[in-house]
Amino acid sequence: MRSTKSFVAMALCLGMAISYLRAQVAAVAEPPADEAAEVAETAELDPAALALLTKSAESIAKAAGAQVDLKFSLHVKADDQEQSEEQTYTLKRTADGKFSLAPEVVEEGIVITSDGAETFTYIAGQKMYTLAPQASTLVEFVKSPLSRFLHNGLGRIALGLFDPQTTADMVQDATAAEIIGDDKVGDQAATHARFVVNGMTIDMWFAQGDQPVVLKLIPDMGAAMSERVAAQGIKDFSYDAAYEFANWNTTAPLAKDTFLIEEPDDAELVESFFDRAEEPHPLLGQPAPEFTLVNLDGEETPIAQSLGKEVIVLDFWATWCGPCVMALPVLTEVTGGFAEQGVKFYAVNQQEDAETVKTFLTEKGLTPHVLLDTEGEVGNKYSVEGLPTSIIIGKDGRVQVVHVGFGGNLKKKLTTELTSLVAGEDLAAAAVAEREAREAKKAEAKAGLKARNEARRAKLG
Repeated sequence: MRSTKSFVAMALCLGMAISYLRAQVAAVAEPPADEAAEVAETAELDPAALALLTKSAESIAKAAGAQVDLKFSLHVKADDQEQSEEQTYTLKRTADGKFSLAPEVVEEGIVITSDGAETFTYIAGQKMYTLAPQASTLVEFVKSPLSRFLHNGLGRIALGLFDPQTTADMVQDATAAEIIGDDKVGDQAATHARFVVNGMTIDMWFAQGDQPVVLKLIPDMGAAMSERVAAQGIKDFSYDAAYEFANWNTTAPLAKDTFLIEEPDDAELVESFFDRAEEPHPLLGQPAPEFTLVNLDGEETPIAQSLGKEVIVLDFWATWCGPCVMALPVLTEVTGGFAEQGVKFYAVNQQEDAETVKTFLTEKGLTPHVLLDTEGEVGNKYSVEGLPTSIIIGKDGRVQVVHVGFGGNLKKKLTTELTSLVAGEDLAAAAVAEREAREAKKAEAKAGLKARNEARRAKLG
């Protein structure tokens, strides 16, 4: 029996992938000649339907200030399990390119504000934000990787309706467009149109009158996704998503503080959400914590007897961990070659009993000095978050190097590092300096943002 969370997570991941998978396939794959001819014969592009897209986006872009609530709803059904979700975003934009996008519940979405001078983006769930020293446009956000995470990729389609440039792309990519007829969205008279863009059928409703702003959007996702979830053994599947665009305002001026950037509390300023530099281990350059553990024979081994005197290599590992099994022989071999130069190696097993470890070592033909961290307390002291983690302590008793995971060049890298540490070099200094420079840069950026906000507030009165 699948849990509700697992099937919904699967469905949401598929939902994010479908719209882009189709676009990617369409971009790189040429259909057979007879199939292409059939598509050409059946495709119909009604100029009136395409004109609705264009006119709607132009009327929004030309408004001195425009504001709308994007109400997203999703209902997923997989056999006997169902899940529904709703979320509302408010979009505000001006004719000169400023815009903001914020969820009704900040903790559940993405906040982005471009004030004409810089661009602030905040992901509350990750407690991270970026601050770019240049203005971004709504088009740039729609085309950015970040927009793919807005409502499983559907946010890119919805937001693309608010700018002439992105709707022009939609018109160009459309293979079918037609007016279905007059309809209503709530009490408002609307024109119902249907489009096929990059293979996806999208129904849209536009307000009737001089400003045909979009009122509703429904993408047809279920059929394509059903083919894929069938492989997971799910027979009865549906994925119904829709946007409603409510509380349109294109006449009243926006509030003076609409695009004021507010730094979030308890959040980390990062340079990028996607290409983040790996943060140095928190213990790097710090004194190594002391501890005492027993070996496989039950004898106590206090690490304090070697701290500050010898180079110590700690390998936090477990017999069930595949990368650990690959790394342990390499660590044993390399450190063994430095034993006469004062290098001590301890394989610190995480939360397994002595018999399990003994059986494993016998089967593998390995003889490292094993210490049993049966409660994981020493792993916590050394901020171990993943296995294997190898920590090298220099002759000065400070943590000099940290390796997380197993890389193919571990033997060469470890040999070079131990050669340097045996000679008394400080390998942590550069990483610590890099961390301090990064923190100083963040502090400077935060201070600058605070000063600019104070100046803006004063100007707003």
